[in-house]
Formats: sequence, C-alpha cells, structure tokens
Amino acid sequence: LLFSPDGQLLALGGLDKTNPNNNRPTILLWDVANNREVAMFQRPPDPNGAFFFLLEFDPQLQSLTTWSMDQTMRLWDISA
Repeated sequence: LLFSPDGQLLALGGLDKTNPNNNRPTILLWDVANNREVAMFQRPPDPNGAFFFLLEFDPQLQSLTTWSMDQTMRLWDISA
C-alpha cells in the first residue's frame, strides 16, 4: 500500500484471488480523488506465490517500481 508523492494515486499490492488456481501477483493503481481504478498490473502466475513486498513511485509519476519475494524488480509504466 503506497500513496503517490502528490497523494492522487494509491498503489495496492496483493495476489489476484478471482481464480483460485491463478495466484498472480497484482498491483492495482487507484485514483483517490475520483474513487476509481486506473490501472492493473500483473506478473505471470507463480507456483511459489512470490508477491510484491515493496512499491515505489517515480517522483515524476512516470513509473512504479516493484520488488518481489523472488528477488525480481520490475518497472511499470504508469504515465498513460
């Protein structure tokens, strides 16, 4: 759970539980002012259940960096 530097976006990390066989690490990007989802990012299914444990916004709000339990780092484009 992380707010963007300007407080306009909220990033929520967890596992997609819509399909019990899915187990996909998921990030939801939420527009706080308009109370709506603006983006969803998912990694491929992971049999070991590796999830995001750290989130960080780029100060210019162009990207969101995630670190996962499997020691991978990903850079997600949030500029759109």
